[in-house]
Amino acid sequence: MKKRRTLLRTVCLLLTAGFAAVTADAAGRDPQMIRMLNEYLLTQAFLFPADELGADADGNGILNAVDLTLHKRRILAEQSAQYQGLCINEICSSNHAAYKAPDGTSPDWIELYNAGEAPCDLSGCGISDRPGERYRLTVSAGTMIPSGGYLLILCDGGSAELHAPFKLSASGETVCLTAPRQPDGTAGRTLDSVTVPALAQDVTYARYPDGDTWTKCSASAGTANTDAKPLIAAPVFSRAAGFYDDAFDLTLTAPEDCRIFCTLDGSDPRSSDTAKEYASALHIYDNSAEPNRLSAIGGISSVTDFVPTEPVEKGMVIRAVCKSPSGIYSKVVTNGYFIGKTAPYYRSLRVCSISTDPANLFDSESGIYLQKNCMNKGREWERPVHIQVYEDGKAVYGEDAGMRIAGNWSRNYPQKSLTFYARSDYGASKMHYDFFAGGARDCTGSRLTSFDKVTLRNGGDGYDAIRFRDDLNAYLAEGLAIGTQAKYDYVVFINGEFWGCYSMQEKLGDDYLEAHYHVPKENITTVKNTLCEGDESLWAEYQDFFRWAKDADFSQPENYSRFCDVIDVQSMIDWIAAESIVCNWDALVNVNNTMIWRANQPDAANPYADGKWRFLFFDTEYSSGFSGTAADYDYLAKMERSDAPNCFGTLFYALLGSDDFRARFRASYEAALEQHFTAERASAQIDRYLEHLSAVYLDTAVRFGIDMNAEKLADGAEGVRDFWNRRGAYASAQMEACLSGE
Repeated sequence: MKKRRTLLRTVCLLLTAGFAAVTADAAGRDPQMIRMLNEYLLTQAFLFPADELGADADGNGILNAVDLTLHKRRILAEQSAQYQGLCINEICSSNHAAYKAPDGTSPDWIELYNAGEAPCDLSGCGISDRPGERYRLTVSAGTMIPSGGYLLILCDGGSAELHAPFKLSASGETVCLTAPRQPDGTAGRTLDSVTVPALAQDVTYARYPDGDTWTKCSASAGTANTDAKPLIAAPVFSRAAGFYDDAFDLTLTAPEDCRIFCTLDGSDPRSSDTAKEYASALHIYDNSAEPNRLSAIGGISSVTDFVPTEPVEKGMVIRAVCKSPSGIYSKVVTNGYFIGKTAPYYRSLRVCSISTDPANLFDSESGIYLQKNCMNKGREWERPVHIQVYEDGKAVYGEDAGMRIAGNWSRNYPQKSLTFYARSDYGASKMHYDFFAGGARDCTGSRLTSFDKVTLRNGGDGYDAIRFRDDLNAYLAEGLAIGTQAKYDYVVFINGEFWGCYSMQEKLGDDYLEAHYHVPKENITTVKNTLCEGDESLWAEYQDFFRWAKDADFSQPENYSRFCDVIDVQSMIDWIAAESIVCNWDALVNVNNTMIWRANQPDAANPYADGKWRFLFFDTEYSSGFSGTAADYDYLAKMERSDAPNCFGTLFYALLGSDDFRARFRASYEAALEQHFTAERASAQIDRYLEHLSAVYLDTAVRFGIDMNAEKLADGAEGVRDFWNRRGAYASAQMEACLSGE
């Protein structure tokens, strides 16, 4: 038997070449099929009698091209059965908020789906965005998709398992799924291929339902595409949002067979009781003379019962949506129109229009703007809004976001501070807009143009005085070794009603720190006053350190060295210098508004991730002449010294025992006075504030019943200017007295 098989193998090798032409005809000149059929001849048909293995497929006792054709059909059927039901099911080529990977990133992705009745083994399959290079990603051995299951391939340019070494183009490209390579290295057959069109952010190209017809959809990564919604084109407005001199008629158009529903009160037209079906053009006009709506609601302040009796300035906010015959809604489009506004500040300042269901703000039980609810904090008291920003009268940015009331005691004022939160629950996971016109920059000087959170601030506790004190202090402190917030002035409307002037500012937290210092936010711990966010054990270690440091003898070099290992001394010096020069009572004197941060795990490649605590500078309105902080206020002498772990006056006076610290403090203080906190810089900035803000300050005062007029505003601004004209000499003398022990 052994000799027979050896002979047959030899004969087979000799005959294979002769059968090549026959197999080529039988296989339709498919090289892969030629290889498989020749392999069949070598391994089966010529090695055993036909009646043992069934090589004689047609049973006529002769091995010929007919048998080869029949075996070709069998092999193809086996391969087709293995991948039956497998397909490319969904592709996202511009992912921002639609899907978050386990590491927190937002990669594009390709979703595969197995509609077959049995699990599908993807081992060796190729996935690529280049038809001529089918195995840019080769799926690892043992990768299975269960029946009815999904598999995500993350297209992030990575090399880990199920991470494709390529990214997808939002402008469109072709994606291929290919069967495993054949033993001779040639490519397997194409299992699926799709040409993806250009896609907008967080829109996917998907089979709807699973495995069926391709269409643009909302995202449903790793779940049934019936969980998504085919995208219905949004209504098209005949005029862009913005400021216009004259009234006009606004027309809305929709895709064929779709109906348009719209609201004029800021509510969502998909769910609002006030939504009406669009039937004819909407007349857009100056509606300022109409009765106040939101502005007429009382119960919003513990400070005053003031409600404006005269009509406030208004605009018209149109929110519209298309609805298909099957009941699917398009994205809501929100546009604000402001007609005949003559105040120059509507063009010289940016305008932020906020739109939301009035109940989100003023419902008797859940409205966040009412006095009875405004002190509540946390995600439970966040409401969905749409924000739209205008520059020089033209809409330049719009996004859906969450909004909360911001601040501490200042929440009691009728004009409340507001914080916006970018979340994928509402829209994009970041607000991709430069709210600060280049004023927000990271530690390298690069401009920041995307934000997780921003706050519209009402002036804080300086609400009814000269509101620009905090903004001025932040401007003067730029460039010191402390974190400062970018600021920018805005005029605000809520549901089309004038809500006054605000200062937009960055929101401090791990998002801010990650953006400014390039330390991943999961590697950041912050402590605001004594509230820790991050690694609690680091805060506990710091408190032990504070208890040691407040009584340490820093004339001993080893003690001072230990301190410098834990605290960024230059950051601490610059923070104390800034707070004391501006005379911010509500920091080192009142032991409040302190915020420190550090990287949890050091990173030698980043100087800001060295594990040392650093300082942030914020909420400084109790300064520069406000609430008793005159130019001669001896701040350094008045700094509190207690056992509270956020009492940095205690550490400062302990550190004066170090000659090195005293020398560094003197040099840094003098540099701050000479380069940053000068009367000339302060006076020039005060002039800029007055030029751009005087008119809107006064209109805001009228709107909210604030005791302010042109004379008081001018006097208040001159008071701040006088503070800075005199502060430098006092601060320098007080610093010298402090260091000399007088």
